[in-house]
Amino acid sequence: MAAAAALAATAAAAPAQPKGNAPEIPGARAVHEERSPSQQAAIDRVAAELAAIEARIAASRGQEKTLLGEVARFDLDVARAQAREEASRLAAEEQARKARAAKERAAALARRLDATRARVAIVLEALYRSPPREGVAALIAGDGERGGAEGGASVLARRQIEIARELDDARRASQRAAQEAISRARSAEILGDEARLRAAEAREARGHRKRELDALASDRKRAVELEEESALAQAGLLGQIERARPDSPATRPESPVAPIARVPRTDLVGLDALRGRLPWPLADRGRIAGAYGEVVNPRHGTRTPRHGLVLEAPEGTPIRAIAEGRVEFVDWFKGFGRCLVIDHGGGWMSVSAHASAFTVGQGDDVVAGQVVGAVGDTGSLDGPRLYFQMSRGSEPVNPIEWLER
Repeated sequence: MAAAAALAATAAAAPAQPKGNAPEIPGARAVHEERSPSQQAAIDRVAAELAAIEARIAASRGQEKTLLGEVARFDLDVARAQAREEASRLAAEEQARKARAAKERAAALARRLDATRARVAIVLEALYRSPPREGVAALIAGDGERGGAEGGASVLARRQIEIARELDDARRASQRAAQEAISRARSAEILGDEARLRAAEAREARGHRKRELDALASDRKRAVELEEESALAQAGLLGQIERARPDSPATRPESPVAPIARVPRTDLVGLDALRGRLPWPLADRGRIAGAYGEVVNPRHGTRTPRHGLVLEAPEGTPIRAIAEGRVEFVDWFKGFGRCLVIDHGGGWMSVSAHASAFTVGQGDDVVAGQVVGAVGDTGSLDGPRLYFQMSRGSEPVNPIEWLER
């Protein structure tokens, strides 16, 4: 009787499971968590980037007849292959994470299964040691103490049924989790193979781009055409800077992506007081491969304006904001590849182009020295470099006069 009462108390103290719901699994809560915000942000970013690249490819069809149009097509092909590779890699990582979660869930359920079996053994032992005949006779005779023993045995009997059901639920859940882990692992393996294939595709696209650009650069007639197109591209970029100003209509004919509403920042004071003291957009300044001003081709005698600096640097070198501001344009621009325009207030704008990627988006606020992207060779015929331009009002200025000496 004492043993039955003690075990009845033990059974009653065990956590009751809500009917119709899956049992809580001790130590397994973490495996049910959704992907982290950073993981979701990366997946969303790549999906948006791929959609934008596809939209730009569709919008630029028919422009390949110009040399810069061909360069833009090569760049977009490479960017699409790289974005697809990144999407496949992220998908593989997500499936691998889910496989690990399912495996951990199966292990937690197996531990619960063992605990449930142990409780069943305790209940069976308690029932065995508390003969029901004595309890029934005592109940008929009105013996309260013995009736309490019988009540305890009844509690244990009901608990035995509940635990038996729980045992079946845990067993089935463990089997399902184990099967899910196997399935997720297979999916991750397939997506991993796809990611490696996409990476090879991206490398091939870059190799094709280089071969095509080498062929274009060796053609004298096309070299002259390129210089003429470059002059038009410079003028087009000045027009884009004007359109990017917060007080200008938010029209972006170069981009298939709809513009966002812009509210000018009233606290930006411009760069007038910082002449000769602005940080360079590259930490080590880079090598000046092209100076500000008119460019004269010694072979053809053609003259092309250059409204900024060309800084040669290894691909992936961080690009920094030269001062506090707000991003007013970040997109592809013909002749300049991936292009970023920052409004610094007071009519001042800075431009960074040829980037491999940017880490900020339109409307983002930036501070001086903040990394906003990485050096690349998009829109470039000469390899990795940064095109950097500064404008005050509608006029470009020589960055050398404003950057640290």
